[in-house]
Parts: sequence; C-alpha cells; structure tokens
Amino acid sequence: MLKVIVTLTTLLLSSILLAQVSENREVASFSKLQASQGIEVFYTISNIRSVKVETDNLEKLILVKTEVENNVLKLYIGSKGSKTKNTKTNFMRINNINTINGINFKMLKITISGPNLESIKALSAATIKIANLNKTSGLDLAVSSSGSISGSFECSNAVIEASSSGYLAATINASTIEIESSSSSDVVLSGKAKKITVNTSSSAACRLKNLEAEAAIIKASSSANVIVTATKYINASASSSAAIRFYGNPSQIEKAESSSGSISNK
Repeated sequence: MLKVIVTLTTLLLSSILLAQVSENREVASFSKLQASQGIEVFYTISNIRSVKVETDNLEKLILVKTEVENNVLKLYIGSKGSKTKNTKTNFMRINNINTINGINFKMLKITISGPNLESIKALSAATIKIANLNKTSGLDLAVSSSGSISGSFECSNAVIEASSSGYLAATINASTIEIESSSSSDVVLSGKAKKITVNTSSSAACRLKNLEAEAAIIKASSSANVIVTATKYINASASSSAAIRFYGNPSQIEKAESSSGSISNK
C-alpha cells in the first residue's frame, strides 16, 4: 500500500512539473523592448504595466528572464544554474520546438501590456506582435536572425533595420522612413510617408507597394528586390542583379542601372 502511495505521489509531482505554468511579474518602467531566442511576445499598449510568462514547467520558468536595463525590457533565456546574464547562447528551432542551451521549450510565450514603445528588436527567431496602435515621435524597429515584428505604428521618423532572414510586417504612418536591409530579410509595409529611403542588398526583399510615399530614394544591390510606390519623386539605383519596381506615376524620375540591375515603372 505504501509503495502504491509513493508511486502515485511521484506521478503527481511529475505531472505538475511537466504541466504548462504561468507567472505574473513586476518590472521597472521601460520604453523599449527586445526579445530573443524564439520567445513569442504579445504586446498591448496600455496605461497598465503587466508581464505574464508562460512556459512548459516551473524549472524552465525560472530560466525565462524579464529584465529592464537602460530603459529596455529584455526578454531572453538565462543559463541553467547561472545567476549572471548568459552572453553565449546555443539556439535552434525544429518543428516549433526551441532548443536553448540544450533545453527544449515547447511553449515560450510572454504577454505584456505597457507604454508606447520607442524601440522594438526581435532577435534569433523571437516573434513580437503589437496588438494596437503604437504612437511615438521616433521609432526604431530591428529584426535579425529570423526574428519578426508585426504591428501598426504612427510616428514622425521611423528607422528600420532588417538582416539575416528577419521579417517585418507593419502599417506605418510617418513623415520619414529609413530602411536598411540585407541577407534575405523581408520587409512588408503599408501606410503613408512623405519620404522613404531604402538601402538594401544580399537578396533582401522590401515590399512597399502599399506604402504610399511622396518621395522615394532607393538603392538596391546583390539580387535585392524592391517594390515601392512614389507619387511625386523617385531616385532609384539598381546594381548586381537587383530589381526595383515602382508604382505611383511620379512626375520626377531619376534612375541608374548597372551590372544587370533593373528598374521598371509599373
């Protein structure tokens, strides 16, 4: 009888440890957000600040870090048994399971409510989804190493950096938008801007047809692909098999093609 009780207790404890768990956390004030290592982030603009972490079990929950440093809320996975921030991380994703430093995470989700964000960075397969309109004066968006960001933004000036298969899908209404993209990254934008500047290379894609800009300055190289809408002015330069297609029938067109680069007016 005692053996049966011990066995049942062991099974119960094991099931508790294996069950998905969540934790509400308190964090200091912040205006910037950075996520990495395959963490899935759902962010809502709100006057109320809250952070909820969900993962596979209690042991893994401890490893999920939610720390504010220099006004940046950083979301990452710490090293098992280490009290210091991990600077070297082994990360891979197979069949939607994140393996970080040899530990498998089936669920890795953080739900946050907080202020409008001035800077958002998604690194190493992290996914950040902004649920409602984010309004700021200046806005920095960065995606790299298969990280992704999606949302709607309103600002005066937006700066976008995309690299290493990073993905950005956003609606942006701004005075100016600057885009630097490379290495098979993908930027998809809609909205309106007075001026956009794009510098792209290395098989990156900038799909900006639904972003209506008065003026556009586009430089593409090394098999990059750009689709853009400019209503008044466009300055386009394509080289090394890059392709630029533009819409909007701008009244002033300046273009330069070299090394099998192509520019076409649709």
